[in-house]
Amino acid sequence: PPRPGGVPGLDAVSLVGAAALGLVGGLAEFLPVSPAGHLALARGLMQWRGEEAFAGVALAVRLGALAAVAVAQREWLARWRRGDPGARRLGLHLWLGVLPVAAVGVVARDSWHRLFGGPVVAAAFILGGLAILWVERGDARSRVRVHAVDDMRAGDALKVGLCQCLALVPGVGRAAAALVGGMAAGLSRGAATEFSLLLAIPLLAGTAALDAWHARDALASHWRVGLPALAASFAAAFVAASAALRWLRGHAAAGTRGFVPFAWYRVAFGLVVLATWLTRLVRWAA
Repeated sequence: PPRPGGVPGLDAVSLVGAAALGLVGGLAEFLPVSPAGHLALARGLMQWRGEEAFAGVALAVRLGALAAVAVAQREWLARWRRGDPGARRLGLHLWLGVLPVAAVGVVARDSWHRLFGGPVVAAAFILGGLAILWVERGDARSRVRVHAVDDMRAGDALKVGLCQCLALVPGVGRAAAALVGGMAAGLSRGAATEFSLLLAIPLLAGTAALDAWHARDALASHWRVGLPALAASFAAAFVAASAALRWLRGHAAAGTRGFVPFAWYRVAFGLVVLATWLTRLVRWAA
């Protein structure tokens, strides 16, 4: 990892450290956990202090995850480009799922980062775990009315989009918000999973573009010397995210396998956040 004294720029980022963050971020991006929270923990344990370097690597990780989900959803994207009516209808639902979080994110971008403190992150992890337990309870599963993502209605997509706004709170996680929102709206695990993955395409693309714009000066001055590290982060994130996507789809398709283990994992991780924050092992701040 980079030297403990601090990372002045992308030129000081090691390939091993960059790849490690890529693996962590790629694995966490599509599972009902928080990729930002796991990246922050990995960053703290590796003693990274350079904001410029971390922003560049985090952007590469996001792009790697975006490439992975685009490849995984290539059949739907091909249908959409051909003008398939079902794909176009689902595309409109994606807009309904994206607009609420996009509007809130643009307005609150500068203010919500101030929430990124240990107690808030810990509470978000724990409450998110409890929310998963709530949507996975037996009576909720018996009221599933949408078994395929193509059968969703506009109101379902809007409900998921509103729930996605909660992902702006550090520690919630975009995938967790989409899955919980979808299942609470009456979607099956499989339908909620597919819609969450489709939503990731415009949301990751938009967020990456916004992050790149805000970090444009640092990236422009250091991208050449930092290119190996950025490439390592991108490649590791792509491989890890692709594996996570395949596993998640199979897990959701099994029907009887729920997301309860992730709920308890979130509770345990929330306690880890509190411990690392209280001991100052990790600086839980944006």
